[in-house]
Amino acid sequence: MTYSPPLISIILPTYNGSKYIRRSIESCLNQDYCNIELIIVNDASTDNTPDIIKEYQHLDRRVKVIHHSSNQKLPAALNTGFSASKGEYLTWTSDDNMYTLSAITKMFNFLRKNTKYSMVYANYTKIDDSAKSTPVRNPYLTDILFGNPIGACFLYTRAVYQDIGNYCTNSFLAEDYEYWARVFERFEIAHLDSDLYRYSCHSSSLTASYPANTILERTSSAREKLLRVFISNPTKAELESFLKLNRSQEFQYQDLLCISRLLEKLIDHHNEKKISTLEFATIISQKQKSVFRVSAIKHGPSLWPIYWKFKYRQRFSFKELLFFLSLLRSWLIKNINESKN
Repeated sequence: MTYSPPLISIILPTYNGSKYIRRSIESCLNQDYCNIELIIVNDASTDNTPDIIKEYQHLDRRVKVIHHSSNQKLPAALNTGFSASKGEYLTWTSDDNMYTLSAITKMFNFLRKNTKYSMVYANYTKIDDSAKSTPVRNPYLTDILFGNPIGACFLYTRAVYQDIGNYCTNSFLAEDYEYWARVFERFEIAHLDSDLYRYSCHSSSLTASYPANTILERTSSAREKLLRVFISNPTKAELESFLKLNRSQEFQYQDLLCISRLLEKLIDHHNEKKISTLEFATIISQKQKSVFRVSAIKHGPSLWPIYWKFKYRQRFSFKELLFFLSLLRSWLIKNINESKN
């Protein structure tokens, strides 16, 4: 009896993608994992994209094409594609990005061998208009609280899609992050430490077409929901502080105490079934260094980073040591005076 590998569905939404879509399609069809279906969803393109995808539809029976009569944006195009998919494993890609030759094989093999995981994501390389390449590696899934560690190269089981459902059409520009937040809450996600994807950075890309703050604001509700996965009943002040962290807003000195308590609470109450304490402490420490560095320039050193460094046995500067000693001196004087009274 011969082994028949399961069908894997790749959804490729496109809107006026004629400049790059050929290489994207070919990177899918040239995978060394052959049992795929490539579902291209044309979101009412006005250039010659429909002609290009028609060529590939005639060349390869694995290509299926669906046309929208009006432009419905990326989340709706993804939903159209996934609703037509038949694969046991699912993924999607963009019309200007490319898989490496064995990307699907390596992600599938990982999920097949590690059945506790329902989704896997891999490293990728960013390539700009000048052909400069920048490797991207996000091994800490904890980073999902503060960004999108999953990136553009991933594979998940049909069980995920059946449970999580469609992409949110109200989360345009943040549809992937909002979806990963829901997946994170209910399924196990793993990082595969292999570079399997080429991510194009150019002036006409969807991400570059909108201000970063606009994209960040679209993720706010998903980030708030994620915080509740780690902390069951966050206070209003904690929620506001958490969103400030994600927006990289400038903090007033009095905000730092609330931020400090929030991060310590995250360390103490995080979901250890999904993320180890060491990983959690590491990623939060890394992410917040810049926040306290900027605040220190404006307001002077604060106690929390000193405490953090002491707790995790990190080096601290002479200026921070003097600040800590001055606080200790003030505390001793205060207590001595109170005891006299």
